[in-house]
Amino acid sequence: MAVTATRLVQIVTGATVLIGLMANSDRSEQIVPKRRDEPPLIVPIPFRLQTRGVCQLKEPFEVAAPPELELPAQLLKRELATFFGSRSLGKGGTLISFQTDRAKGLSEERYALSIDSNTVVMKTGGLLGAYWAVHSLLQVLKSSQLRRTIKGWSVPRITVDDSPASSFRAFMIQGAWAGEAESLKAFVRLLASLKVRAFALEFGPQIVLDLDRSIAQGKRWSKKEAKEIVDYGRRLGMEPIAYLNLLAHLERAYRKKEYCTETGLRINDPQVYQSFVFPIVEEMLEVFGEVKFFHCGMDEANDLFAQLHREGYDAAALLAGHISKIADFLSRRNVRLVIWHDMLFSPEWERIIGGPIGPANGGPPYHTWRALDLIPKNVIINYWFYEPEEKYPAIDWLKAKGFEVWASPWHSPFPLVTYSMHRQVPTMGTIWSDPPGCLAGHTFAVVPALYAQAAWNPGVAPPSVPPELALKEGLQRKTLEILWGRSTATFPAPLAVLVQPATGRRRGLRYPEDLSGSLEQYFGVPFDFSQPHRVRPLRGTIAEMGDFSSAAAVRTADGRIVPINGINRSRDTDQLILYWAPLRSSGTNIYGAEVAVSSDGTVLATSAYGQGDMPIPKGGCVLSAHLGPKGENYEFLTRLRVGDRLAFLDGWGNYIGGGALLSLIARLPNGDELTVDGWDRDRGEGDLVLYQPGYGSGRTGTNQWGVEVSVEKGRVRHVVANQGDSSIPKDGFVLSAHWGPSGQKAEKLSQLKVGDRVELFLLKGRDRYRWDGIRTERTWLLPVNQKVRTLFASVATEGSSLVGHSLGQWTVTYQDGASVTLPIRLGREGGSDQPLPLPLLIGTNSWLCYRAGESVPTLIFSWENPYPDKPVASFSFRPSILAVDQGFQIRSLTLASESGHR
Repeated sequence: MAVTATRLVQIVTGATVLIGLMANSDRSEQIVPKRRDEPPLIVPIPFRLQTRGVCQLKEPFEVAAPPELELPAQLLKRELATFFGSRSLGKGGTLISFQTDRAKGLSEERYALSIDSNTVVMKTGGLLGAYWAVHSLLQVLKSSQLRRTIKGWSVPRITVDDSPASSFRAFMIQGAWAGEAESLKAFVRLLASLKVRAFALEFGPQIVLDLDRSIAQGKRWSKKEAKEIVDYGRRLGMEPIAYLNLLAHLERAYRKKEYCTETGLRINDPQVYQSFVFPIVEEMLEVFGEVKFFHCGMDEANDLFAQLHREGYDAAALLAGHISKIADFLSRRNVRLVIWHDMLFSPEWERIIGGPIGPANGGPPYHTWRALDLIPKNVIINYWFYEPEEKYPAIDWLKAKGFEVWASPWHSPFPLVTYSMHRQVPTMGTIWSDPPGCLAGHTFAVVPALYAQAAWNPGVAPPSVPPELALKEGLQRKTLEILWGRSTATFPAPLAVLVQPATGRRRGLRYPEDLSGSLEQYFGVPFDFSQPHRVRPLRGTIAEMGDFSSAAAVRTADGRIVPINGINRSRDTDQLILYWAPLRSSGTNIYGAEVAVSSDGTVLATSAYGQGDMPIPKGGCVLSAHLGPKGENYEFLTRLRVGDRLAFLDGWGNYIGGGALLSLIARLPNGDELTVDGWDRDRGEGDLVLYQPGYGSGRTGTNQWGVEVSVEKGRVRHVVANQGDSSIPKDGFVLSAHWGPSGQKAEKLSQLKVGDRVELFLLKGRDRYRWDGIRTERTWLLPVNQKVRTLFASVATEGSSLVGHSLGQWTVTYQDGASVTLPIRLGREGGSDQPLPLPLLIGTNSWLCYRAGESVPTLIFSWENPYPDKPVASFSFRPSILAVDQGFQIRSLTLASESGHR
């Protein structure tokens, strides 16, 4: 049965599917969708998958595998023990068996997976197929469809028969500025789950080398730490590819004055190789271990060759010699050199090749393209081209010249990947943004899944729609589920106490005996979302915009001011342009992001990379930002969501209209009132910034050029000058003023004394609110009076783009009077009713769930009580300035307890 896939979910059917691995079976059966916004059960979406209701899996799980499949079996055991608990492995429950199907000619990556009541069978053509079966099984077990019942774990009953369309699927992780191992491991884990076969990992200059320990920058990984990340990928079934820039882009590579200029390596100096390049390569090979490929970049070196040309050198000859020396050094170690193509291409070749050739930086006046005919044919040319085209004839031209070619897409992988696969050209996806940040942006986070789908099963989307647009929403949801689903399905106590925040009503459930009927649960944790506690946003007057011609900047809700680079003119690299009447649409290309804004400053619609030419709303405008090398304006727009408010300023910084945004005033004991320039953000020159609990690591992070005042319960507790980085009190705030050109605000703060009263006022339009009073009114309190092992809580604002800002804090008060405060930050521990930039949960104790009928994922904050034997008197939630301004909800609470209310 051949069915066109127009959406992204699996069919629920009563049909029976034979799981036998037939080498020549029909590959045309596709997936019928139900809802576009529902995440697929397995990604890449398989060639053949059917579901038939649900089945029950019982603990303990027994894993059986032949010796040749012991490595993927060990991976599965580790994952099951982590997710379901250390006691989940054993005999007597569900049998999970690996079987090798030795059918003649069967691909080593092909696998079949059958999940039925109390039985899981994985048949595979080889070791890699077994790894892919494990990752598919884990995706099902860790999906939002997992439910706990008294009989075991309820999961979809499925049959899968699948193998990739491409035998080489690689992805590059730009990690030259990634500062934590967990974010790199999260990216590696994502790629393995997506069944990417190889990963190129760029550490940049962060590894401390024996050659010279002083040249490492950034995180300064030890070789042992870096090797552990590489080997982690191996344990997940992937093959590593070494990566280090060895020509230009020294901002992401090692540099030393004797061997480098500001523009690149001194490749005109023979000593640079024996004394610098080769020792570095040798040590990088120690880190990566046994690899087949070493990618050395060598792209965008125009400035280097301009300098060499001015010094009288033949740029092409130097480049060819450089490539040849490194290729020969690696060949003696059975490793092949991979380099980017652009310095070997001339833009004039477009006429010769007869079609688009992509980036070509090797033309006049330095003519480095001549090096192409001088380098060894064992060098792999990595062709990068990020725009969708019907044909990529440069690939065929390079192959005709005798080179092995790789192809690398970015945002729109399907056209280049499909073209390359038809020519048996390997592909390597790219993202060009470091983790963890790239895993939190709508533009970037879905790119690995799009690439993996294109390389595994490109026929899943209909030809009438660009695959990226058809697949993005579902694949993005699955990416979130893989990265930020709950890391464990264990429930820590025999009693679950469900709380309705609006009423305070509590209901106790025996776990898991009472988990039945329509009870809402995620990863085994039950919730009651039926009666949330809602606090509406602050009121404020609205100032309508009548004319945008004088707009020079926009101001966001947290006080950030973003300059506008022009009005009703062409958008240039990295620029933010405003379009309004008499234009009907922006007229822009697809290489940017846009938002439509009403006359009262409300964001009405958003679009990201790949769209453009947004219609201008009646009476409003469109803000449009190009995605260039800096990307700051682009990222600013992609953080905005429908319902956010913007204020417009003229060239002198005066408010001229738009949203009635919140302002803060600090009143000093002598009656002086200081305008606060922003909160929970970096302090700029002359700024007065307020810092709340939950900001950063609990300190202001400021430099010494200012004055800071710690205020707790309305009274000054500390005044410090010329120090900075003050600790933020758990029940208060810090006012931090930079001296700046005038230093007036800093001077006034420096005159305060311990014990002085400082009052904070919130201004919104013509309304004025005393902060202490309004916060107390909006504080939520739940008496508990029982022992609590774990708290699961869902808090959300009604809509804001200020990811990372405080939503408030939980206070746990014990019966003995002791207390613990738990900060909640937007997009970290708390969510939003409006779409946000994707959560950045690395290093937090939160997880995501998708509730039926909701397009925005729900964030669940979990807290393990360090004193489970001490009775808890109460839980209270005190909102932040942001939560009070925007409105918030306490949506649900679940307490895991040994005993309590029933």
